[in-house]
Amino acid sequence: MNGLHKALIFCFLAIIFSVPLSQAVFDWRSPDEDKPVALTLFDHAPTERHLREYEDRLEKASFYQQQLRPVFQLYRYLALREMGDKAVRGLDGWTFYRPGLDYLVQPYWRKHTAQLGDNQVLLSQRSVQQGDPVATIADFAAQLKKRGVELLVVPMPGKASIYPDKLVEGLKPAIALTGHTRRLARELRQKGVMVFEMQRAFVEARSKKNCPQLYMRSDTHWTGHGVKLGAEKLAAWVKARPWFSSLKKMPRYTRKEVQVERRGDIPRMTRVPQLEKLFPADKVTAFRVFHKESGEPYEEPEEFKDAPILLLGDSFARVFETDAPEAAGVVSNLAYELQQPLLSIVNDGGASTLVRQELSREIAMLAGKKLVIWLFVERDVRFGLKGWKKFQL
Repeated sequence: MNGLHKALIFCFLAIIFSVPLSQAVFDWRSPDEDKPVALTLFDHAPTERHLREYEDRLEKASFYQQQLRPVFQLYRYLALREMGDKAVRGLDGWTFYRPGLDYLVQPYWRKHTAQLGDNQVLLSQRSVQQGDPVATIADFAAQLKKRGVELLVVPMPGKASIYPDKLVEGLKPAIALTGHTRRLARELRQKGVMVFEMQRAFVEARSKKNCPQLYMRSDTHWTGHGVKLGAEKLAAWVKARPWFSSLKKMPRYTRKEVQVERRGDIPRMTRVPQLEKLFPADKVTAFRVFHKESGEPYEEPEEFKDAPILLLGDSFARVFETDAPEAAGVVSNLAYELQQPLLSIVNDGGASTLVRQELSREIAMLAGKKLVIWLFVERDVRFGLKGWKKFQL
């Protein structure tokens, strides 16, 4: 081994050890850390949960990750059009949320086996943590039924389910692409749970000539036209319920078409500010709802009993409702279509568990209710925040 070899080995080892050693110095100097994050590995027994938490802490605390990752990701996008682990670049300036694609292409969440001769073969691996979504939803429906309240489950299709042609050239929208969600609906109906298949309504709408854009190009959510279509379809279902005819009928709300500019959340999820700037904001039409008498934007009633319907939802229920232009989301538009006030519990990403948890704390919200509409994006069946825990109302 000559001197050049030794010098190269020394440089290689210096590079490897300089990263953790310098990171330890940054940690010592940080007012938020009393010791290097790397040493927190020994604070707990090495269980799977603690090791994953340790990995997350290392990533979040890493100086090099914070400083170099955005630069690397920007150049990777410019060279390869690769957006990282959260986003996928589609066609014509469209972007897609990667977990939404994973939901479509990975096996169905339920673990099942097939018997082949003397051997059992695992066909798919259950990846949903902390609960079975079908069992949890059926349990929630049963609890509401005891209180005389109906439940309607609305799994919202992700953007890739409705716009596959913006992801892969030549791939047309088709109900067959939503197989996992349709299977979930079948399993729920077998347990007596009512399900509204929004994906069917959206696929049918896209098959019509001059269909307005239903999802935003660089955002995970629907446009104002998508909100309006969803509210119309849900309202038609609600109006067919026997109890709806007994509600007091009076014109309560008006609606106005407005324009709003919205910068998409998918580029923002890459956490690379320079990359976000490469995607222009979407100019979107929204449909804003106003109280007929006061002319003020729609607001939910203060008295719980005044609203016959409660909507539980995630960010699909929040978009345009509490952010710009406000009072233009699915809650307001459904109130307009029904001319009935609604209450809502909305949690971004938390529609699988957190909205029910909040309802269990605010059980008075069920006063006077005929129906609970539970709207969540379909990918939450596999990736729902906090899993699918059961709660007693």
